[in-house]
Amino acid sequence: MILSQTEFRDFTSIHLNLIYYAGLKKEVIDPDMTFAQFLKLKLKDKTKCRDELNKHSDLIDGFIKDSSKSLTPNQINIIQGFKQKISSDFIILKCLKDSAIFIDTNDKKVYAVKALSDRFDKFFDFFPVYCDATLIPFKGKIIYDGFLTSRNVRFGKNYRYEFNEIYMNAKENNAIIRTI
Repeated sequence: MILSQTEFRDFTSIHLNLIYYAGLKKEVIDPDMTFAQFLKLKLKDKTKCRDELNKHSDLIDGFIKDSSKSLTPNQINIIQGFKQKISSDFIILKCLKDSAIFIDTNDKKVYAVKALSDRFDKFFDFFPVYCDATLIPFKGKIIYDGFLTSRNVRFGKNYRYEFNEIYMNAKENNAIIRTI
């Protein structure tokens, strides 16, 4: 259900550099801030940089252009895949052996999402969980971008039944989305 250590290292290296770039370009962080200083920022400050990246997908092309000499073709492909992001409100229904089940609250699509380095059940005491997330493709899998904002909502029996029905319907119809 989680990325391998190598995959996690590859993702964080690429993604943190990308949100650092977004923060600099959109003047969310000090233009003289080094990447090492950026890494020490609080999560809320990094989230502001990530939010700018989500608002301005042209930053991805700029990052690729400005960093082309230091990026491998594989890294460029991964970064270009980030343009296919899905930012939405999701219900994390449950954790399975190989992924967690995310249901998009807007269109009821069901996604099988890999965690980064810790399983989702390490973050949350109960399921389902209502959260804001950005799903992105990564090496043929769907992952989240490392930023989850959960809402303090408990669902009653009827909602839990509805979410399970959505999941079971997707499962029976081979409609669980595993790649973007």
